[in-house]
Amino acid sequence: MKRAKLSIRCRTSVGQPLPADWIENMELFRAFVAEKKNEGSIDTLNIINMDEVPCTFDMPGARTVAECGRKTLQS
Repeated sequence: MKRAKLSIRCRTSVGQPLPADWIENMELFRAFVAEKKNEGSIDTLNIINMDEVPCTFDMPGARTVAECGRKTLQS
């Protein structure tokens, strides 16, 4: 890597905005849970709140290879 003037770089931040339709999806999910609760399919004791940050499975890796001396990295 030294001969090719490459280095391993780490991202310092990964900004991921929420999807454009997140409010609609949240409302659909709430309506689905309320319907199942009213049907008796879901007991209220089984509904919990995890308070986790949304995360997708296609998140970019934290490290990449780039030319030495570059200031920023492009995805």
